[in-house]
Amino acid sequence: MAATLLTSPPQISLPCRFALVKTVWGHAAFMARGETLVRLFLPDRDRSRLLKTIRAAGDKPRRDDEVLPELRLFLENYFNGTPAAFTGSIDISWAGPFGRKVLAQCHRIKPGQTLTYGRLAEKAGSARAARAVGSVMASNPTPLVIPCHRVVGANGVRGGFSAPGGLKTKLRLLSLEKSTWV
Repeated sequence: MAATLLTSPPQISLPCRFALVKTVWGHAAFMARGETLVRLFLPDRDRSRLLKTIRAAGDKPRRDDEVLPELRLFLENYFNGTPAAFTGSIDISWAGPFGRKVLAQCHRIKPGQTLTYGRLAEKAGSARAARAVGSVMASNPTPLVIPCHRVVGANGVRGGFSAPGGLKTKLRLLSLEKSTWV
């Protein structure tokens, strides 16, 4: 079963909560409204820096390590190199119509596989919109569950990656997936 991509935002009246997850790569975190994932933070070895990043993200989240237990398990397994999937709800309401198509297509890229920005643009219905795809990927607040790291430039050029660590992190994620899922 695949995750549910929600195009309507979770109720703003629901409290924003966050959880920390200890992984072999450092502490990861995520934010949720109700039972919907709204943001995911890749692991950081510096826990205090990660907490500052969470607070700077806004919404004054309250810590609740019991929120979205399936996502906690996904993150623990993923960074241990165990095949994992998250089948909960993900908020993509922040994206416009084209962005939502791009995110839906990106979500379908399997671990260990990659797709070029141009090919993803084609799959989203706009063959000449590779740069726009790059903008959507750079804005993706839920990496891994919407695997923007699997989108690469033409001719094997890896493209960018806006998460901490940049391209080095992207290559590390791709390497983990290729060595454990393929």
